[in-house]
Amino acid sequence: MRDNYIPYVARIVTGSVIVVSAILLFIDAETWRILFPFVFFVSSAVCTLDGILLIRRTGGDFRAHLIYMIPIVIGAALFVFGVISVLTIMFR
Repeated sequence: MRDNYIPYVARIVTGSVIVVSAILLFIDAETWRILFPFVFFVSSAVCTLDGILLIRRTGGDFRAHLIYMIPIVIGAALFVFGVISVLTIMFR
């Protein structure tokens, strides 16, 4: 059994937070509109950290590094969506 279970517990907790936030948003989007950027930023952090951890595990394999850059790019896109969401909430 693995001794390093903390990253898995962290993913489960952050995933649960994202799901609860999304449910609140679908129930009443106007009241909980501040959760839109929160969901994007937390998702961005999870994707980016997963990509970084995968790259650190691969060693020097260049092809694996390219494949594991995909979660980092998705994380960057989610971060941009979060910034856009914050700006639309601020200037609404």
